[in-house]
Amino acid sequence: MKTWRERLLEDPCDEAMVVMAGHWSTCSVGEQHELYPSVVLYNDYNTLPMDDVLRDLGCLFYEALLDRQLEEATKLLDAIEERVRNLQVSRV
Repeated sequence: MKTWRERLLEDPCDEAMVVMAGHWSTCSVGEQHELYPSVVLYNDYNTLPMDDVLRDLGCLFYEALLDRQLEEATKLLDAIEERVRNLQVSRV
C-alpha cells in the first residue's frame, strides 16, 4: 500500500485519495497509527485519535486535500509526522 507521501507526489487530485483522507482509519493519521500503534493512540471505539494535535492536523490535512492545496497538505503531513516523533520521544 502506498504511503500518503507517495500518494501526494503521484496524483494529488485523485478522488479516491480524498475519500481515504476523510476516514480516520485510512487518513494520514491512520497511517501513523498503523506504523506506531503504541504512540498514535485512538479512543476506545478506535474511531478518533486521542491526541488533540493529531486530530486537528488530520482535519486540516483533509481540508487541504478537499481544496486541492497540495503544498499545504504536504506541510500538514510533515507536521503530523513531526508530532508523532515528538510523541515517541515523550513516551520514552
